Amino acid sequence: MFSPLIIIGAAIMLLGTALEFFADIQMHKFRKNNTDKDKVCDVGLWKYSRHPNYLGEILVWVGVYAFWLALAPELWPLGIGAVAMFCLFWFISIPLMEKRQLERRAGYAEYRAKTSKLFLLPPKSGSK
Repeated sequence: MFSPLIIIGAAIMLLGTALEFFADIQMHKFRKNNTDKDKVCDVGLWKYSRHPNYLGEILVWVGVYAFWLALAPELWPLGIGAVAMFCLFWFISIPLMEKRQLERRAGYAEYRAKTSKLFLLPPKSGSK
């Protein structure tokens, strides 16, 4: 059974996977080349989101839901899984990570003020 939702779901999964992949590569490169432990990674995807890897993970689960919804519409209640993933990141993982970063990195408060929490958005004014 073909549905455009299959293509949409697959595309969202691929986008999320690519986002996670490139965010992780950029962070790895930053950590490898950075000698200042107080410096915050604010290049590449990290310039537009404080947690692009988490956004990628959420997109993967939204894509999985869309894909399976196309194959078995009667399983629509399983969307609670994608909502639960978003809530876990938004209300638990991100706040814990942000608290840790604020304690460990002197520049994190400034980075936090100008950079979107999760979604890829342009930096707020006054940023590079």
